[in-house]
Amino acid sequence: VFHFTEGMPYSFMPVPGLELVHQHPGDNIQLMYRFWLFEKALTGEIPFFSNDFEFSTPLTPPTFTTQGIPISFIFMLFMPFGSITAYNALIILSFLAAGIAMALLVRELTGSPGASVVCGLLYTCIPNRLGHLYGGHMGGFVFFLMPLSIYCLERAWRCASGGRPAARKAFSWGFGCGLCFLCAAPTELHISFYMGILLVLYFLVRFAGHLAHEGLRNALRTARLPLCGLLLPVAVTIGYLFWVKFYYLAASAVGAGRSMRTVQAYSPGLVDIFYKSPNAEKNISLGVLPLLCAIYGFFVRRREISLGRAGPGALLWLYFWAGLFAATYLLSSCQRVARRASPW
Repeated sequence: VFHFTEGMPYSFMPVPGLELVHQHPGDNIQLMYRFWLFEKALTGEIPFFSNDFEFSTPLTPPTFTTQGIPISFIFMLFMPFGSITAYNALIILSFLAAGIAMALLVRELTGSPGASVVCGLLYTCIPNRLGHLYGGHMGGFVFFLMPLSIYCLERAWRCASGGRPAARKAFSWGFGCGLCFLCAAPTELHISFYMGILLVLYFLVRFAGHLAHEGLRNALRTARLPLCGLLLPVAVTIGYLFWVKFYYLAASAVGAGRSMRTVQAYSPGLVDIFYKSPNAEKNISLGVLPLLCAIYGFFVRRREISLGRAGPGALLWLYFWAGLFAATYLLSSCQRVARRASPW
């Protein structure tokens, strides 16, 4: 805060007594370079989506880059105050955006102001986001798109179930969900990939809930407008991702993908919840505390449903989120960490 206009967040070594490993890779200058490319493209000095200077030689022609779009547009709003100030403003806005997006989603699903505030605070401060954010990775800035996309989809379903006047808004909310997916694609491929999987699962579970209570014909009628709103931006996003995969990444070092052993080496394990390790520090927030909160919240919500204080399909949603939470930890189990002797 005291150096808001003078320097960007960066630490060269782990903080003694606080960090085990260095969480900030230091790609801040590289990201600032992407924003600078966008500024040059706006002034007509270089083409959009071009990288005319990095590794550019007679033998290696200019490469493709998204120049940080669409986050670059927000960056440019603060450029009159200086590039460092604009960068720091993006960091502060990322905290607000991630927290508000998650709070909106939780409030929409539960109707609880308290739960929405707690979940918003937890989500905006998860270590995986902060490591990317302070390390100059675009992923740290766009974490808000995941809960925002689900919030838009939830609103689309709710509007589609609310009669003809409200149903007209279902298309717009579905389109908004697709736009979130589209905005994530040029900024962070990993987030785009997992967003795609999550949105498909979410849509199917939402449809299953309507199918169980309304029958096939009514469920299809309800799903029509949200799905139509999604189609165009999702189709554009998928087309872009396939283009990047086959024409841009194919010739790169990551074109062949990663082995499961490599993925596991950088993933948190179940035992990382209970003691501090490098993987736990980078990926799991606050150790066992969120797990205890999640278990407590599960039983509280289950009791509310049994007392009739929740709408139809609430039980299905409860098991969906609990199952997703459990699957996330199980799929990311790290063999290297799991082989360690542990009382757990």
